[in-house]
Amino acid sequence: MMNEEIKTVSSKYSFASFLATYYVELLNIHPFREGNGRTIREFIREYAIAKSKELPIGEFNFSWANVDKDAINEVIDKGRAFRSVIELEFMKALEPVFLDKSL
Repeated sequence: MMNEEIKTVSSKYSFASFLATYYVELLNIHPFREGNGRTIREFIREYAIAKSKELPIGEFNFSWANVDKDAINEVIDKGRAFRSVIELEFMKALEPVFLDKSL
């Protein structure tokens, strides 16, 4: 399903929104933060990097270092995963990769 839905991504924001949707879904399936949380974060990071290479919007790195983990944990801890908060944090995590095609 993810591989089909990603075809609708047309901007950095829609990519962040797409990733946030699946991040929340994966957390809901596996709610235990220890172990599962780290695995889900790494999956999202690697998926974002790999799939961005196929998108018409350009290639991105995904850096959790740019994310306010407290903001995300707060909305998740309250049992209300406000996707908009996560989307905004994922916008910060998505860093464009500028490739020098002249080489």
